[in-house]
Amino acid sequence: MRLSIPNTIFYPTHTHTHTHTHNNNNNNIYTYVLPHISNTIDNYIYEKKHNIFIYNIVVARSQISKPFYTGIKFIDVLHPLGCGQRLAFRGSQGTGKSRNAIDVVINQSKDKRRAGNVVKCVYVAIGQSEQQLSRNIRRLYKNNCMEYTTVIVTRDTDSYGMQYLAPYSGCLLAENLMHNSGDNNDVLIVYDDMSNHAIAVNTISNMVNQPLGANTQWMHSHLLERSAQLSEEKGNGSLTAIPVMDTTSTNSAVQNIVYDNEADLSLRRVAQGIISIVDDYIDFDDKLALKQDWPAVPSILNTSDVGENAKIKLAQIACQPLSLRKMVNTLHLLIIDAREADENNKKMLSYGFNPEEESRDDALEKIHTMEKISAILHVPNYLDETDKELASNFTPFNRLMLNMYACIYGFVDHIELNLIYDFERALWETANNGNEEYEQMLNDLNTIKLDEELPNELGQTMHKCIEHGVVEYRKGADWC
Repeated sequence: MRLSIPNTIFYPTHTHTHTHTHNNNNNNIYTYVLPHISNTIDNYIYEKKHNIFIYNIVVARSQISKPFYTGIKFIDVLHPLGCGQRLAFRGSQGTGKSRNAIDVVINQSKDKRRAGNVVKCVYVAIGQSEQQLSRNIRRLYKNNCMEYTTVIVTRDTDSYGMQYLAPYSGCLLAENLMHNSGDNNDVLIVYDDMSNHAIAVNTISNMVNQPLGANTQWMHSHLLERSAQLSEEKGNGSLTAIPVMDTTSTNSAVQNIVYDNEADLSLRRVAQGIISIVDDYIDFDDKLALKQDWPAVPSILNTSDVGENAKIKLAQIACQPLSLRKMVNTLHLLIIDAREADENNKKMLSYGFNPEEESRDDALEKIHTMEKISAILHVPNYLDETDKELASNFTPFNRLMLNMYACIYGFVDHIELNLIYDFERALWETANNGNEEYEQMLNDLNTIKLDEELPNELGQTMHKCIEHGVVEYRKGADWC
């Protein structure tokens, strides 16, 4: 007998007393939802309420038709996400998975293109420590996210039964928001993290003498498959999911259990198996995290078990704007070219042949160009440079378009790798220097339609702006 997934969950909750007021009666739950007994966390007091939701067995799905903009460059370019899709964050503890997931939540209110229709968010904290929980909630509060965000919390000291139910509570709430909050209602749910949920399922399975891991994969697949893009008849809403997954067991509660090694093995299988459930995934590198190289994501030359042609296909399915998609496709072709040039030289050396100097230089130049493009995509753009601990990493769409244009058309070729960050900042400052033509360009980039190619006049203005930015950057570099 398998552990069942309840279709009705009744859970006691504690919601913040300063609830944001909404006109829609179904919309008045954008606060904390804490399914645990305590009524205090991080010195905030909560009022006890009760909620009950019943989910629809069949979801009226439609084709993925809307892009989901995260505001994080390397995600929106290399791992494009559509409304109703699923993107997994995998990695060891301390690699920045939770921080990037919360950045996505924070960035939903920063995107000016969504003015008046902010994505509603549900953040499910599963088995987190007091320190981690306090840090994550503080970031959400400091960035004014609680007007559109619900947080469902189970601590690591809570029972495994509560940790088992937490993601289902979050999913039910998210579906309620998707179905009952008006038309074109997009919802984001973050499960942080699913490895603690797997530990809870394994523990309960052990208590009832079921094989470890037999239920976990089945439950995670059913949970994540609730993500969907609804049909127009049902409101054209969507539910997008970001599951966070530790690749190793970090829960101290597992240490004293007799099946410790078997549980760790089961968790590794779950972390590997989640790839088959989601549409795309990002692996965070612990070696880069130790070097404080944020975000801890490998270079574009070293990532992706998925072929580049599949990546291009994914970009089309995820509904990237056509203007951005063409530049991303060109970027993938440049990546393929650089990889092939490097591999050909290595093969010639392995066979005892010495590649021509021109061939070696060409391969090195392509590799260096890709490293610069990777650097400009991984540069974090903090909204508050004075408080990076709490600040969000957000890149407006028009800034992303400028960065991609500079990469594709060779403006970064003559910039030193260690100066890419300064160049990107100088480019953005030039675009915001008060020039009316540049201001109109930024506005046009933000209002460009999903199926519209980059107009020639707009492309010429971008070219002019970037050339101006290069000149200004070199003046500043020479002055320094």
